[in-house]
Amino acid sequence: MPEPSLRWWWRVDHRGHRAFYMRTLMPGDFAPGRLPLERHVRGPVACATCGASGETGLVSEDLVVVERSTGQRNFLDGFRARRTAWPPSTDPSTCHLCSGRGAPADRPIVIGGSQIVQVCARCAPGAAAELDGLARD
Repeated sequence: MPEPSLRWWWRVDHRGHRAFYMRTLMPGDFAPGRLPLERHVRGPVACATCGASGETGLVSEDLVVVERSTGQRNFLDGFRARRTAWPPSTDPSTCHLCSGRGAPADRPIVIGGSQIVQVCARCAPGAAAELDGLARD
């Protein structure tokens, strides 16, 4: 899998090999029994190396999140050790870009010429360019 630009800030490893890249880290999406929403992932929510997916055995407990710019990888340790409660998973009705819970995602944006996503008023002005850039990256 070729390395995307650093717009895809996070690399996710599956059992020691590269699985996918993410643009934002939503820790609640990695709680046991959960996986990230596709909107946060470059490509499908599946392991690019071995092909495992949610339907074929990809589980959050086997995933390690790595900050690409620093190599740091302990972001989920406190949650997994039960020192910190898992936050809720991302609400799919929130803004496609920021996933903000405080602002309604009520602005439709077309990306890739056909896919329509909802964004909040704060993200709307630059959303089309940002999302098209992510789609090309």
